[in-house]
Amino acid sequence: MRSVGLIVCLFLLLIVSGFGSGATAEGFHRNILVALWISFLVVPVFVSILWRTPPLRRVARRLRTGDLDEQKWELWMSLGFSGLLTSMIITAFILALNGHYPRQR
Repeated sequence: MRSVGLIVCLFLLLIVSGFGSGATAEGFHRNILVALWISFLVVPVFVSILWRTPPLRRVARRLRTGDLDEQKWELWMSLGFSGLLTSMIITAFILALNGHYPRQR
């Protein structure tokens, strides 16, 4: 569900960023569109990397047996996905500030 939430957040940000005016706002809007398309590839890779790391393997094993404190698990997963979303947004904004965004033909 976090993967879907990340994609929905990018989609909503795409809609909101379309109302801005100026070169930076237009660049940010276009970079968010690119990030939205790329997220369909990046998010599954991110999830598979998360599940292959040794600490999360132990967590998954403990989750199946019921020995895990679910609040810690939820916190770390939420922080991971929030960090991914934040890094995508910051990257899109910095690239827009520097003038790097897809141009119309």
